[in-house]
Amino acid sequence: MKKTKALAPHWEPIPRVLALFRGLSPALREVVDADIALRLTALRDIGIPGGDLDQMYVEAIEIAQLDARHPPPPPERYEARRSYQVYQSPKGA
Repeated sequence: MKKTKALAPHWEPIPRVLALFRGLSPALREVVDADIALRLTALRDIGIPGGDLDQMYVEAIEIAQLDARHPPPPPERYEARRSYQVYQSPKGA
């Protein structure tokens, strides 16, 4: 919540959100803080004042917990299954 306090100094979390945040491990707290800071920066960049921070925290906590339980699969590297010869016109040959 340190990053959020810097970006939204007048915000005070409701007790339920504070309890949810304090129940997280330090690693998940950092993930949630980074997510909230990213959201607030994005909102500011497009000219929208900060939304409902309590709801943002609840969503960020849920996403962090889901990602911790079920990490997303690593991206698959695309490899071409076929290769073709480069076409040369009869005039160029």
